[in-house]
Amino acid sequence: MPKCADCKWVMVHTVDPMKGICTNKRIKLAETQANQMAIAKHVVNMDDEACDKFEAGKMTFREMV
Repeated sequence: MPKCADCKWVMVHTVDPMKGICTNKRIKLAETQANQMAIAKHVVNMDDEACDKFEAGKMTFREMV
């Protein structure tokens, strides 16, 4: 089973390198908003088993925003 550390949606936590920030949950905002997308982040352990949203690889900053 893949781990969160191998998922493209997980970035290393800024304080604790054993934890990560999962960014796979995205919410489309109204057209009148300055930003069109909101990202709901949550903390995961890097060695947790990956969820059903797993995608292998690493996301670049441009892909994230």
